[in-house]
Amino acid sequence: MKKIILTPFLIATALYSSTTSSEIKIINKISLALTNKSLVFVHTDNKESLDIIFKSKKLRYASTCEKANLILTDNKNFDECKDKRLVFATNYLSFKSLQDAVGAFFYQKGRPNIVFRKEILEKHNISLPEEFDKFIK
Repeated sequence: MKKIILTPFLIATALYSSTTSSEIKIINKISLALTNKSLVFVHTDNKESLDIIFKSKKLRYASTCEKANLILTDNKNFDECKDKRLVFATNYLSFKSLQDAVGAFFYQKGRPNIVFRKEILEKHNISLPEEFDKFIK
């Protein structure tokens, strides 16, 4: 009986940890490309992004948006420092609502999606590596 209860728990834990590992790699790569820094200070307003930041070796948590190089948010009404910092959305609805968001990373139908706004990249004079070209709209 213990094996029946323990097996689904172990499978779920393994799946969750691999997703988090993938998300960390993706967010790291995007953050480094956007800021052109080797260590990126990130401010966030959600627990999932905070977990990614603390598990990452390339990202550090900034307690205020003024100290951050990048802001990760899933808030559709995010107004804090959006004119002074790069804002990157962590869900599609936030990306659509936040016209100043430079891009987004989100899951749709279980698949990861990345999208960047060309006009915001140009506004901040950001040129991404060629590997991101297919994500720029």
